[in-house]
Amino acid sequence: MGSLSVLSTDTTPLIQSANPAMDSLFQFLNTALAILFVLLKILYYVLVWPRTTKSSSNGKRTAPEAAGVWPLIGHLPSLAGKELPHITLGTMADKYRPIFTAKLGVHRSSSVN
Repeated sequence: MGSLSVLSTDTTPLIQSANPAMDSLFQFLNTALAILFVLLKILYYVLVWPRTTKSSSNGKRTAPEAAGVWPLIGHLPSLAGKELPHITLGTMADKYRPIFTAKLGVHRSSSVN
């Protein structure tokens, strides 16, 4: 039995082109398409990706947050005070405008009056 050689010393291409100018044209087009693909991908990540990701720091305006928030319990102590919660929220609306945010525990909620 003969042994098979994995490495080939033949460096000729498998398909020979009759026109060397066409080979250089195909090589140019292949490089141009690769560069175009990379540029389009960069443009996508610069222009489109920031608009589709949901982030609170993306420059959108948010409603003002009422003052007096506690780290873990939020505004719950002010809502559980001597006044009824709807009166407290009405007072906050007078102070912070009709649309504001308050934290109920660790969750942010919006109030529209």
